[in-house]
Amino acid sequence: METFGKYYDLNQKKLCAVNDDTLRVVNSKCKYFIEKRLYQRTLYGAHNSSNLGDDPVSYYYEDAIDSIISGRWEWKDEFDLLHQLIRIINSKISKEVDKTKTTKAQSLKIKFTDIEAELYDCEMPDDSEDQEQNLIYEKQVVFIENAIKDYKNLTELFDLIKAGYKRREIAEYMDIEPKRVDKLIEQLKEKVNLQKPPKTQIL
Repeated sequence: METFGKYYDLNQKKLCAVNDDTLRVVNSKCKYFIEKRLYQRTLYGAHNSSNLGDDPVSYYYEDAIDSIISGRWEWKDEFDLLHQLIRIINSKISKEVDKTKTTKAQSLKIKFTDIEAELYDCEMPDDSEDQEQNLIYEKQVVFIENAIKDYKNLTELFDLIKAGYKRREIAEYMDIEPKRVDKLIEQLKEKVNLQKPPKTQIL
């Protein structure tokens, strides 16, 4: 017997308002997001099909969709379906890495030098990197996420950056002009730096 989560009724009301065309777009964009997120990371380790028991893209997408349909995960009011699914997928990818213990907990190395390096040059630390350094990267990411949590477009932007999307790909995904991406990045930097004490900058 299928068990429904505490968000089932609320999620179902929102799902009923989603039309077929929107679902097709969400389906396509979510799968493309996962492909980019897991690029060259599915041959072995946490995201390998033998470990997951299914194709990685299908595994994470279907699990995220089921989390919404079953009510196990709350579909928050501030997010549309696509953005909410991306957040679930990111969370589940991170948890899968932690669970396997074959690689270090997922973290992101962000270099704060120029607009390309500071936001587009995100990469996973390799096994030679120190655990203390990984914790620093994780704290940086958490700090940025907390600084922009009330801004849907900036949160979506940062999710795409973490997934490895470049400027033109972000523009295409968000259906905006590349120049608009640049402006959003500047807004993101401003929000993050406003949270820092005087004379200290993260971006």
